[in-house]
Amino acid sequence: MRMSFSSKRNYLLKFKIAICGIFFSICAHAGELLVAHTPTDRLYDIDISGSHGYAVGEAGLLMETSDSGKSWSEIDTPTTLALTSVAVTENGAVAVGQLGEVIVNVDWSGWKKVGSSSRMRLLGVDMNSDGLAVAVGAFGTLLRSVDHGVTWKSIQPDWAPLYDSGAGDAAVIRDEPTNYVVQVLEDGRILIGGEYGQILTSVDRGESWNVIYRHPEEGDVIAPTFFDSKFYGNTGYVTGQSGTVLISQDKGMTWKALQTPTQSSLFAIGGDEAGNIFAIGQRVAVVSKNYGKSWKTFDALDISLNWYSGISITEISDSERVTAVGHGGRIISVNPF
Repeated sequence: MRMSFSSKRNYLLKFKIAICGIFFSICAHAGELLVAHTPTDRLYDIDISGSHGYAVGEAGLLMETSDSGKSWSEIDTPTTLALTSVAVTENGAVAVGQLGEVIVNVDWSGWKKVGSSSRMRLLGVDMNSDGLAVAVGAFGTLLRSVDHGVTWKSIQPDWAPLYDSGAGDAAVIRDEPTNYVVQVLEDGRILIGGEYGQILTSVDRGESWNVIYRHPEEGDVIAPTFFDSKFYGNTGYVTGQSGTVLISQDKGMTWKALQTPTQSSLFAIGGDEAGNIFAIGQRVAVVSKNYGKSWKTFDALDISLNWYSGISITEISDSERVTAVGHGGRIISVNPF
């Protein structure tokens, strides 16, 4: 059957429109590279509260956004040490890192170096709107601040009893767990976790601790290390080694392990109270839209080729966007939901 010139032109027009639609759909799914530094640069963590946020990394690298993560600029920093974690509230921000380094931005008065009494690497920090802040780190390091991060005190407990399950654990080698996970809730409750697959909680500002989750161990296989956690209302998520994802729907009082489609390490997690979950890590990302009942792997840009270690989820134009930071000082934006 022969086509008329007019029919051919209409067909080609429809074909071009279809191809363009597919192209833009792929681009939307593929995400956007917002920032890229040199291959030797690294960004380790990100936190956005409202429109304001920061990303922190190697050699004191400090990035700032004032539009919920749509654009970023590098700002001066009072340290040259690696910054591994940052927490942002409506009243300011705090970041921690190598050799016990702490920098603060109280009441948005500018970043200042305050340090801490520790010389250990600090790996996680969180702070609530009242200024209660907790930092966790290497070899059992646990610090607390009650003045928005300006001054710090060690609240390191006797770890060995907390990591003895009563099942013949060699507690002597678990007396200084390296922790990465810390959450300071608005009601003052604190949750921490990391090595050996445990989550501990304190209801008295870190004066005493109770184990609320202990990941099962099989044979000589040690439980996975937890790397990150996020809370959205009563719903909380934790992620870690071996594709581990945990969920809590009672504000962190109880936790349940979810089955994911990967055994790779997941360094960062985010989501919402409606059951959307996104986790990213070592050359992998996974997404669920039903509280972890089912999962899909997610690939965009170079996610399957390298690592990303921090994410923040914001709502832009009525759509949830994931902003991730990682290798090469890269900041990317994707929409996995």
